[in-house]
Order: sequence, then structure tokens, then C-alpha cells
Amino acid sequence: MTARQIVARAAIGCAAAAFLAGCDGPTQGTESPAPAADSAAQASSTPASDPSEQPPSGLIVQIRSDLETLRAVMGRPTSSQPAAELEGISLHDLFFMSQSLFRRANRLAIELIDAPRELSSIAPDLELEWDDVQAVLEDTSNQIGTIVEAFGEGRADVPAPGESPGIGATFTAILEANRQIDHLLERRIRMTDVHGQVNRAIVFTAEILKRRGLEPVFPDPPEFEARKMPTDVYASLGECMGIISGISGQVGGPVLTLRSGELDPALIRSEDVYDLATLVVSHAASLSLDLGFEDPGEMPKPKYHPWMFPSHVFQRVGVLHAQLVSLEESVRSELEELGETAPETAEGR
Repeated sequence: MTARQIVARAAIGCAAAAFLAGCDGPTQGTESPAPAADSAAQASSTPASDPSEQPPSGLIVQIRSDLETLRAVMGRPTSSQPAAELEGISLHDLFFMSQSLFRRANRLAIELIDAPRELSSIAPDLELEWDDVQAVLEDTSNQIGTIVEAFGEGRADVPAPGESPGIGATFTAILEANRQIDHLLERRIRMTDVHGQVNRAIVFTAEILKRRGLEPVFPDPPEFEARKMPTDVYASLGECMGIISGISGQVGGPVLTLRSGELDPALIRSEDVYDLATLVVSHAASLSLDLGFEDPGEMPKPKYHPWMFPSHVFQRVGVLHAQLVSLEESVRSELEELGETAPETAEGR
């Protein structure tokens, strides 16, 4: 076993590169795309070779069709945004983003017909298979279908299974469906939701630190800074992903990359921040899984705020950033001891 493999197995596992999403405001008469990619996006990854392990493309087509039916019935606009290219999407990314889609669909059902639904199954210990993604998408499709039928509309049929579009294309389609639902919701994704995702990432990262004997597992939050905007939270989460990327690049782990055009920071919204936070959770979970996940215990509860503003979430991301810097420094030391080239520190990037 090489030095890289030792560090990979004992320290960090899979990770991802910095993730940037394109977004813009609503434009009448155009299709509703995702925070990170639209229908023109090119998202790629290694397609599954086993026919039994293929992205459930038929369900995605049905979900998108049903959402378009709801959009027309509700008289809601669509939106457009810059194309993006995604590479290196993992099954974990697909699973966590599918869960994000289910939460949005559930919120829509509660708003419109007061019919909440629970996920039918939860993947044990995050040891994921295609069936786990399939189960989440089936629950999502059923929940959206319940709304369509409550409005007296017919549902689209699930297309017959065809050639697998690959993980990346399926991930892009889920992002697009997320954005479609965002335009249907009255109570759209808020910073409170982003705060919850950041806390999930903190818990996973705390488990890694605990197993490596690093303290503190839960660093003190940085000083509160008022008047932060969603774009500030987005940028801070991007820095967290960049730290993970620096570690992953040293051990040959899968790396998520995205290339997009110029972004207007003023147009980044809570929904875009939420989807980036979801990817951070995905890769924090991958890191923890590689070590053998155990519940790190109750996380210190942040001070309650009756209104959750970007500044509150920005402060919470500061805790995650401090955790990742500590992990990066620890891995750097191990790589140096093993004679490997160490990644740059967060301060050096």
C-alpha cells in the first residue's frame, strides 16, 4: 500500500473541488434550470457499466414533466441562467441532492395540499447503492404526483428504461428539478435551511477530527459579522470545498470540478447557497464514511435567532472552515512524514 493510500484510508477518503453555481433572475418564457447548470449544461462522469447500476433516468423525466404541469397550472414563470460544466459527480452527490429534491417536493405538498410524506427508507451507514437513490426519487415522484392528482391533472408516464445518461447528467437533471420547485414554492429555501445543512457538515467533520484525535472537535465560532449577504456565505462554503479539494488532490480521491462563466454575486440566492451546502454535506459524509462513521454525539447548539440572516450562517460556516483547516494541517503533517508532497494550506491558497 502506498503512502497516499495509507493517508486516504486512514484520514480522508473522498472529497471534492470548489463548486461554483450560475444563477440569474426569472425570465418569462424560458426553461427553469438548476443552480449549477441548465439544460445546455454538460455534466459528465463515468457511466455505470452494469445495467443494474444505472441512474434512474425515467423517474427524473416523470418528475420534470409533472413539475412542468404544476408550473403551468399555477401560472408561475420559469428562469434561465448560464450553462455550466460538471465533472466528477459521485453517487454520494447524487444521493444527497436527491434528498434535497425530496425536501423541496415535501415542502410544496405541505403548502398546497397539506400532505407531508416521510422517506420510505434511509440508507444505512451511508453505504450507498443505486437502489438508495432510486428509493428517494420514487418517494419524490410519488409526492409530486399526489399534488398533480389533487389538482385534477393527469400524470406523465415513466419512460421505459433506456441507455443510462450517466451520473453527471442525472445530477444536472436533479438540480434543474430543484430550481423548478423553487419557483413553485411560496416559502422558498431560506437561510435557516442552509444553516441546517452547514450543521450537518459540521457533525460529519467533527467525527473525522475525533477519530484523528484532533481538538477541538467543535471549534468556537468566529466573531459575528453583521450585514453579510448570500454571496458571502456562498464564497465561504466555496473555500471549505477548496480545502477538501486540496486534500483530495494529494490522495487521488475523486474531485468535483465545475467551469462556468461570469457570475453576478448580487443574484446568488439562498437556494443556490443551499445546494452548495448540500454538496459540502455530501463530501463531508464521504470523508467520515471512509473512517467508519459513528455519531459524534450532540453538537453544541448555536445561539437561537428568531430570524436567521446570512450573517448567522456565515458565522456557522466559520466553524466548519476551522475544522477543515485543522484536518488539512493534520493530513499535511502525515504526508510530510511519509515523504509525500503536502497540499497548500488554506492560508496559502
